[in-house]
Amino acid sequence: METEVQERVVDRDALVFYAKQHEYIPVELDQQGRLWSEELGVLLHPEDEILRIIDSHTGKAVPSLEEAILWAEQEAQRAEQERQRSERFAAQLRALEIEPERV
Repeated sequence: METEVQERVVDRDALVFYAKQHEYIPVELDQQGRLWSEELGVLLHPEDEILRIIDSHTGKAVPSLEEAILWAEQEAQRAEQERQRSERFAAQLRALEIEPERV
């Protein structure tokens, strides 16, 4: 009995595949290079070696955990700088005998 072997050329440039009956099928991306995932209900966008989740309301990528942590750290620094600026301004007002709470 002879075994039939089918050779299938896989698109080596495709970034996204789905499995169907023990076979990987390349997925066509839309014109913006995105993919709608029915299973997840989100848009996905291949970026380097990861798939970014795209917010369907804003069209922007949802930040990764590392990006969110970095953003939070930057916001905390910005808030601290603003607090220090406010304290300096209040001290200047007090030096002029003006109560900052009344301004």
